[in-house]
Amino acid sequence: MEAMGIIFSNIYDNNMGELTRERTSASIPFGSRYRQIDFALSNMANSKISNIGIVTKYNYQSLMDHLGNCEEWDLKLGEGVRFLPPYATGHTGAYRGKLEALQTAMPVLDRCDAEYVVLSDTTVLCAIDFAAVLDEHIASGCDITVIAKAGYADGKRRQPLAVKLGEDGKIVDLAVDYCAPSDYLVGMSMFIMRRDKLIQIIREMVPHGKYHFERDFILPEYNAGNLKVNVYPFHNVALFNQSVDEYFVNNMKLLEPDVRRSLFRSEIPIYTKVRDAVPTLFGYHGQAANCLIADGCHLPISMLKYVYTAKGPSKTVLVTDAIRGAGQTEGHTIIGSLKNGYEVFIEDGVAKLLDRSAFAGSVATADRLVRNMYKHVCPICDAVRMMTLTPARIVGLKTKGVLAEGFDADFTVFDDDIRVEATYSNGRKIYTK
Repeated sequence: MEAMGIIFSNIYDNNMGELTRERTSASIPFGSRYRQIDFALSNMANSKISNIGIVTKYNYQSLMDHLGNCEEWDLKLGEGVRFLPPYATGHTGAYRGKLEALQTAMPVLDRCDAEYVVLSDTTVLCAIDFAAVLDEHIASGCDITVIAKAGYADGKRRQPLAVKLGEDGKIVDLAVDYCAPSDYLVGMSMFIMRRDKLIQIIREMVPHGKYHFERDFILPEYNAGNLKVNVYPFHNVALFNQSVDEYFVNNMKLLEPDVRRSLFRSEIPIYTKVRDAVPTLFGYHGQAANCLIADGCHLPISMLKYVYTAKGPSKTVLVTDAIRGAGQTEGHTIIGSLKNGYEVFIEDGVAKLLDRSAFAGSVATADRLVRNMYKHVCPICDAVRMMTLTPARIVGLKTKGVLAEGFDADFTVFDDDIRVEATYSNGRKIYTK
């Protein structure tokens, strides 16, 4: 069954303080590389929803820059994805609630031939299969499906929508703007309903000053017996970023393995804009080379061979990129400061997160890189050159990298297996095995 998507980008801007002074809440960074809209947009793309309207209000230049042409989500801006600026007349300003905001989408809703609409905010982050929710919605025969999460209500924070289910799974109570106790499910600001029904309520309610989706539509229509509501309980991790405090806490939750595994699932991937820019400022006379962490873990041998063949030893540099545990045998170590850093585990020649879900850093030493390149990729002279002469030339060290008259007498003595026997600096032995 075909559906279109509507994403609200600004609903909780007023709660996010300085974070939304120059951007929408949809474009707030999360987890370093992502923006909050990535989750809603990826969920729709993964569910084969390609016709999507993004309702905006103000400060959406950052959001437009992030989305670009939407190729990272395998969508097309202007064809499948549309920005819907605020609806305003000479008598009213920008929208005051979701229903009024949806006036912006009326031309899109009218022309669309999709039978259903998926509505989503960008402040509740999760990985969800909307296609499965749509199937359940259709099977329920209800007018609207509310996606809700248990375990979030605490009786202290007002929730835009909260429901209590009985033992039979049916609604016992539905409340709006309510400090729901812990036995209530909290709405995740995600809804599914028929497109013609949504168009009807927009045309009927907005002219009468009813602007809010939950307060002016769902609650009174449900209480009057005019609206059949289905609740879809969401059982995986959902992060509510509806305040600055929640935003901080939820970013820290990404350090928990279970949270990461639930948010970033291979079957429901979260896409984002790929930034391939080099994270370095190069001066007017600066140069760059191909830098390889040649520890045999970060890059496969096939990639090392490819770069060496394509660029050669004069344009390739070996780097360790090592953390404190460089050269350490298997066991625990710390990333960052000893007092406030994070514990990681060294095994198989690399530092890993404690749950083994990702690399945490390199522990390679320089001789190991030379040894790997010599054994698997290139002659010993080229392997040594990529660790000595080439980087010296790139950074402008004119007396380093060569054993010759006029150069510093800095060198390392290897055994036959490229293991360090001794190290000399300015001709003076400073290390011996």
